[in-house]
Amino acid sequence: MKKFKTDISIIVATWNRAHLISETLESISNQTYENWECLIIDDGSKDNTAKIVDTFVSSDSRFIYKQRSKKYSKGIPGCRNQGIDDAKGDFIIFFDDDDIVHPENLLTCFILLSDKNLSFCRYDKKPFNDNIKKIVFQKIKLPYSKVFKIEDLGKMITGDIPFASCCVMWDKKCFQNERFNEELMYAEEWECYSRILAEGFTGLSLNEVL
Repeated sequence: MKKFKTDISIIVATWNRAHLISETLESISNQTYENWECLIIDDGSKDNTAKIVDTFVSSDSRFIYKQRSKKYSKGIPGCRNQGIDDAKGDFIIFFDDDDIVHPENLLTCFILLSDKNLSFCRYDKKPFNDNIKKIVFQKIKLPYSKVFKIEDLGKMITGDIPFASCCVMWDKKCFQNERFNEELMYAEEWECYSRILAEGFTGLSLNEVL
């Protein structure tokens, strides 16, 4: 089996998503950038999520399946915190277990974050519904982007520049002093990300659906 470096740690929290998670993991498997690990943290699923995930784990060592440890609280924040603590990559990105990811997502963000002065790369998302038989992504050109600085924090707070959980690749150093609040069951990413950005990290904001 081919061995890969671990530049990027993808963290997927899941719970009872056997009917959806295979599409998410397939889109991760299809990434053009290959040096990643995908940590799938199960919050105690009662369906056959583990069986579905095992088809990916058994064929690709980059997929790693774990049950949430009792050290972390039940819920998405606890699962993500476990993923952060276990992550080996220099960069971290969170995907939900119902996301379908552009095949050039990781490559685009990784290239842009090769600039050592940048600590994160955010991008746009687009909702889809069950009637779409196949998601067709546009080829990424040189995406329009602008630098996001602490002066732009207000735009993140108001949602003028959205920071959804699945729409940011972070330099791992951004989580050196921060974790998700495990008491929150809603908008936990918004609260965590606002604390990170308030520390003054500079990144890029892309006008591109990834």
